[in-house]
Amino acid sequence: MHRYTRDLVRPTSLEAARALGWIGPIVLEMLPDPSGVSDEEAHRLAVTATSIADDRAIDYLVRLRDRASWAVRAQLAGAWRRYDTDRYAEEIIGHLDERELDFPVSDLEELRALRRLGGRPCVQIAGALTPDQLAEGLVAERLTELWLAYDLGADLDLSWLAVFPRLEILRLSHRNAEVTGVPEGVQVIVAGA
Repeated sequence: MHRYTRDLVRPTSLEAARALGWIGPIVLEMLPDPSGVSDEEAHRLAVTATSIADDRAIDYLVRLRDRASWAVRAQLAGAWRRYDTDRYAEEIIGHLDERELDFPVSDLEELRALRRLGGRPCVQIAGALTPDQLAEGLVAERLTELWLAYDLGADLDLSWLAVFPRLEILRLSHRNAEVTGVPEGVQVIVAGA
């Protein structure tokens, strides 16, 4: 069936790519083989496939994971929460080129999976994880950039970051601008300030 339907659907814009994803897994059989397309089209195909929150999309996404394009890699990294954590980590996250890429973590299961992969230099924490969970889950020797993309609440003392000797950049939301205890030498960047 797939050989007859392949290449029937080629999204021409990001909006069209997202809309196709809403149709569901059947779209995966109609998308072209991504190996022979431009990076721009590969990005649109990644948007379509990652809009399908069904593990069957992973088989298609595997064919995009080795792209050098930052847009494609970021799209794949950002879709992790939609799929089986361990399978996606092994088949997608573990293969993505790490250069200039933030790896989002939304829960403890993803944090543990990222640790099993050896950690990453740039990690975005989107879920409310405790300092102890982060200190244990992030690979201290690899972490150079940390983005705490959630509301820290009343716990604004970040002296626990001292366990990450290579940490150079800390990104925070403007809601967390009043932090204290940031280790010396760590540049703090406040988003939306």
